[in-house]
Amino acid sequence: MTTPMIQIDALTKSFQVRGRKAAGTPVDAMRDVSLSVDAGQFFVLLGASGSGKTTTLRCVAGLETPTGGEIRIGGVPVFGNEGRKNVPPQQRPIAMVFQSYALWPHLDVRGNIAFALRRGARRPKRAEVAERVDRVIELLNLQEQAARSVAMLSGGQQQRVALARALALEPQVLLMDEPLSNLDMKLRARLRVELKRITRELGITTLYVTHDQAEALTMADRVAVMDHGQVVQSGRPTEIYGEPETAFVGQFLGDMCLLDAKVSGDDAGGTPGTASTGIGEIELGTKAAGKAGDRLSLGIRPEDVGLASGPGPNCFEGKLGARSYLGETTVWEVHLQDVKITARWPGTTALSEGQPVWVQLPAERLHLFPAA
Repeated sequence: MTTPMIQIDALTKSFQVRGRKAAGTPVDAMRDVSLSVDAGQFFVLLGASGSGKTTTLRCVAGLETPTGGEIRIGGVPVFGNEGRKNVPPQQRPIAMVFQSYALWPHLDVRGNIAFALRRGARRPKRAEVAERVDRVIELLNLQEQAARSVAMLSGGQQQRVALARALALEPQVLLMDEPLSNLDMKLRARLRVELKRITRELGITTLYVTHDQAEALTMADRVAVMDHGQVVQSGRPTEIYGEPETAFVGQFLGDMCLLDAKVSGDDAGGTPGTASTGIGEIELGTKAAGKAGDRLSLGIRPEDVGLASGPGPNCFEGKLGARSYLGETTVWEVHLQDVKITARWPGTTALSEGQPVWVQLPAERLHLFPAA
């Protein structure tokens, strides 16, 4: 069995709240977090602010001391034994790229990249430092900027310098804390592709933190969705997007419309189950099965809402509301009685606000979750 490059078991982290009213009250930033990252994998921690994703990353880096649990990198313990084992950051086989890039403004590009090599726990000889710096400068296409002050660089170029500095260390694990969040949308999209290409070419294990679902979907080999200090679902992006286990995951990774539902019949007799909702009876598919009497949330993604020509299975009459034209697609509000759902259809579809329409909610595209 292959040893994971990063193994996190039952990791917890508590902070003490300061202030007169809540002095000494512990707050759990992480609760029983367990993750396994294979060598060469691009693993994304996805969550909103305060979900615990950055705290998890900082614990792996050694910048935060966990309250409990174990961390192994390359099979070697770096934290554990009830806190008695805690390898300092500079002795861990990692490199980190911060959200702020943390570049030295008085040094040029070459000097910034070489700085970590000259100040690290293992300091290579001058010739090796120069060789490594030249290699990453070429890898990240920084040849023209090599002698420039980093203060003269664009945000995208500064991000490349920060990445080059980390890669020059030749770490076993690359840690990245929202490195693209300060860049504009088009540059982020371009650098997402570039980052994935570089890490794949080098075969480097990457643990990447973001709140951006597009980054998670486009870059990750595997994703762990975090909420309130816990991992709520982990898997391949296609698995999590296509088979969310909770309504939170369904709405956080992509968009999802939710309807309050009560299962009115199940498939024990070999026929599809049904559910009562605010828009009428809905036939359930095999992956949205439930027991009669269960109160649940019924979910469907906007792109799965279909246009229908008239009455039919899971077809409902409604009226179009506000629209958001996005070029290739248009997002529509659809009013079905007192319920509003969202649909995403091709931008060329000839529709207008206020127009009556029939929509279909395909049974096999429905998801059932525990009621909120």
